[in-house]
Amino acid sequence: MFRTILRAPIYFFDTNPVGRVLNRFSKDLGLMDDMLPLAFFDAFQLTVFGLAILLISVLSQPYIAVVVVPIIGVFVWLRQYFVKSSREIKRIEALSRSPLYSHISATLQGLATIRASEEQNQFHEMYNKYQDCNTSASYYYLAANRWLGYRLDIICAILMTFVAFAPFIAYETGLVRKEQITFQETNLRILQGCPRHWCCWHHLIPCIERTSNAKTLQRNEGYKGLTIKRIGDKPEQPRTCGARLFGQLVLSFYQMVSH
Repeated sequence: MFRTILRAPIYFFDTNPVGRVLNRFSKDLGLMDDMLPLAFFDAFQLTVFGLAILLISVLSQPYIAVVVVPIIGVFVWLRQYFVKSSREIKRIEALSRSPLYSHISATLQGLATIRASEEQNQFHEMYNKYQDCNTSASYYYLAANRWLGYRLDIICAILMTFVAFAPFIAYETGLVRKEQITFQETNLRILQGCPRHWCCWHHLIPCIERTSNAKTLQRNEGYKGLTIKRIGDKPEQPRTCGARLFGQLVLSFYQMVSH
């Protein structure tokens, strides 16, 4: 990806701010290398454990299947509904992060000019504005996550209520009822983690898309590669005069950029 960006044409740097390019090498690569494998492993492990415990519960007490099967369907529906909304929120968070990085980079490059012009307060206010925009998107994601957790708690409470009162209908002993409640309580904790971890894994997928798009950029025409000089090479003689002639020069805007 680094080699592709070095060979990218000029319009790529004109249409993409510095923060967006830095975001590919910092946040996206970090999530793809560190968080994505762990999220997939945790989601897959919890799913296998949850299905195994549900199978044991249904085989030992078949009447539990009356509630377990609809609850699994509701879990899947909640996951699909939550992923569609939260994925867009994560995209907004990623988009709001790029102006923040661009502002920090531009501020560091022109720090001497900013101090000479005494514009520190203005740039500080701009930084707070970009930071608030990015933080608000993060709070939206936390609110959506709590929305999912609240509904999962309600569904698990319904299942626990059914498990607690079903033995009275089946005329089972109190010892078996306590074992069932304890067993189902452990199972519910695992079932709650399954949709959360799968949603977390889906949220990390866009970082792969952005990294893949950065690796498939169009190469600049006439690029011949980088020339590396050795330390012992003699420097070229400085030129005392020169001239550049332009003939039949044509300027055209990039087709995907609106002007």
